[in-house]
Amino acid sequence: MDSSAEQEDPEQEDIMFAIHGGSGTVAEDEQDDQREVMEEALEAGKNTIEGGGTSVEAVEEAIVILEDSPLLNAGRGSVFNTDAAHELDASLMNGEDLEAGAVAGVKNIKNPITLTHEIMEESEHVMLGGDGADLFGIEQGLETVTQDYFFTERRWEQLLDAKDEDEADTEDENHGTVGAVGLDENDNLAAGTSTGGLTNKAVGRIGDSPIIGAGTYADNNGVAVSATGTGEVFIRGTAARDISALVEIDEQSVYEAAEAVVEENMPALGATGAVIALDHDGNLASPFSSGGLSYGYVTNDGEIVVEFAEEEDEDEPITVADINESVERFDEEGEFASEEAVQALTTHLTSVSHYEDQEEAENVVQHMGGFKDLLEHQLDNDLTSEEAFDELYAQSEELIDQWE
Repeated sequence: MDSSAEQEDPEQEDIMFAIHGGSGTVAEDEQDDQREVMEEALEAGKNTIEGGGTSVEAVEEAIVILEDSPLLNAGRGSVFNTDAAHELDASLMNGEDLEAGAVAGVKNIKNPITLTHEIMEESEHVMLGGDGADLFGIEQGLETVTQDYFFTERRWEQLLDAKDEDEADTEDENHGTVGAVGLDENDNLAAGTSTGGLTNKAVGRIGDSPIIGAGTYADNNGVAVSATGTGEVFIRGTAARDISALVEIDEQSVYEAAEAVVEENMPALGATGAVIALDHDGNLASPFSSGGLSYGYVTNDGEIVVEFAEEEDEDEPITVADINESVERFDEEGEFASEEAVQALTTHLTSVSHYEDQEEAENVVQHMGGFKDLLEHQLDNDLTSEEAFDELYAQSEELIDQWE
């Protein structure tokens, strides 16, 4: 018997720009506020690309808006580390020439994603960390803030909860990292990612978000990827680069490549998470293995869409006992003409349950076929109501399908 269920990644085509607000689920009472922020970010990316700007510029501008929101775990809404401080990470990559910029452990630059762009354009290095990253940002004239700017009551409460459990929040329901991918009018791809990391993380901890090839990657010959999830494992598995390589080298579709990495490779290493991945034809993949993903995109026609995708609950397989309970319920409701009719049904189900216990699929299917015949006989002779017949017959077919 096979009761497994696969989660399919929708094929989203003709996309110029996309963002995400982190893997995991978003509570219904928070979705309207987050949708508003995400729509604003998508509008910014759309306007930049339609105005002739580069995909790199569009990614930066959208992520700045996400960083400025207290709702998301990036920029202003970043989580606290174990010392009740904020250390921010980000990265940005240009698919045209593989130029990149990245920062880790930023404490005083208001928008880390803007700092990554400055590093890409003005520094001989790819990645700067800690005080050196902040100092470079100051030298470039970027806006600075004190640590108080990043304080939110919500993140403080999360820190206190994590302290009570005496561990970093490595399995946060909503990882909260933000990211963007874009395809501009010159057919150049770009990707960027920004995060506050994990609640109660060790001082100096760096996840996948600022690591080129792990949390962010863009290559015109492959795809643009922004990832969110279990950072340590995404680093070990080079998640973002692997997706691009599967497209470029193995000639897989972006959907196949993203699903293979997110739903197979990363879980095999113990990770959950999600990505948004955009290819040079405007195909967008958004698979997740973390219960859900908040993301949005802009089509080439200018339509803006925001989704709060959630993993569909896998239905429990139906059993003979479930069908027997339905018979008993209909009996109590007076849906059978006689006790003899009820007895005939329950007796038949008792024999089927024996084969079910022994996992004898062929006998289960055969005898449930006989149960369906019995139901039809009772309906034809007014021994059972149409309501009882319809439900019991449907349940019988479902059970047969499971065992065939």
